[in-house]
Amino acid sequence: MLGGALGSLGIARSLGRQGIPVCLLANDHRPAKYSRYVRHAPDWPVLATPSLEAEYLMWLAGRHGFEQWALFPGGDLEAEMIARNHAQLARRFRLTTPPWDVLRWAYDKRLIYWRAASLGIAQPRSWNPRSLKEAAEIPGPFPMVLKPAVKSSVSALRKAKVWRVDSRAELLARYAEADAEMDGGEVLVQEYILASGKAQCSYAGLWANGRALVSMTAQCLRQYPTEFGCASYVRTIEEPEVEEIAGRYLAAIGYTGLVEVEFKRDPRDGRYKLLDVNPRTWAWHSLGRRAGIDFPFLQWCELSGRGVDYQRARPGVAWVHMARDLAGSLQEMLRGRLTPAEYFRSLAGPLEFAAFATDDPIPGWMDFPLLVGRALARIAR
Repeated sequence: MLGGALGSLGIARSLGRQGIPVCLLANDHRPAKYSRYVRHAPDWPVLATPSLEAEYLMWLAGRHGFEQWALFPGGDLEAEMIARNHAQLARRFRLTTPPWDVLRWAYDKRLIYWRAASLGIAQPRSWNPRSLKEAAEIPGPFPMVLKPAVKSSVSALRKAKVWRVDSRAELLARYAEADAEMDGGEVLVQEYILASGKAQCSYAGLWANGRALVSMTAQCLRQYPTEFGCASYVRTIEEPEVEEIAGRYLAAIGYTGLVEVEFKRDPRDGRYKLLDVNPRTWAWHSLGRRAGIDFPFLQWCELSGRGVDYQRARPGVAWVHMARDLAGSLQEMLRGRLTPAEYFRSLAGPLEFAAFATDDPIPGWMDFPLLVGRALARIAR
């Protein structure tokens, strides 16, 4: 596993519980480092280019005997590096990531929205201004959001993921700030769909050559920070419309691997609008195990030639990241949007914890102090 946070912890537990040895390469302190299922944790140096990182991986494979191990990216940068060096890395590893000519259609939002439009898939109105003058010509209405077109650009906007702007003056100020840190044309401006958490829905799956092997749909009912944050409470549902739209897009690009596709239902027309595609494991993929489909292990089986019969997740199963969820839920209670009774009812029934597990408790104990430490570091920056 390369990098990542909760997603990599889920991979380690998925494979480790099956007796499969797991190695984590990371350059910081993440919960997965403390998992009992991680047998090796060498440092992952920050190198100048993706090609140098690929060379380092090839060297590690020879030194540590990782020949023909499955290689899982924990984040966007790692997925891009593997995809761009696919042919080289495939000589020593079993790759869970498609080559760049496929991955780019799930990586660059400019390409995603263009291809989705050609397939008749609804999406929020978006603009890709190349200058402050072009940004000033965007008609609105407000509020709007700014987001990075690609996930590899190092900037304040990428760290925040999304900036909300409520006026033209704020749009121009924020655009100038983002454009100064990013390559030309990497800032997207998009209409903001005002809707509750129940409107946020995702399709998650394991695909092979444009065909679904495993499928799951889920609602992201709570997140922290509450407006544009990370998922803190997710529940599986049956939503054929989301599954059909996501499947149409993934089949069109010939996708292979694990993937999560994010949508939001627009209350103005009732249509699901495509927001993003994540071509790798995502934070809450371990929800699948509780719902009957163990994503990383099933992908490992597929890579090992065992084959995977088509499977679907069962609805009504939840995943919660308690540290984030408590913080966000308290804010929602203070705003009158959530009652204590509603909160506790949501924790009833089948529940998968993001960090805590009885057979692997240390990552759960470390999660809260690590979360606080990262928050203080952001405040200090």
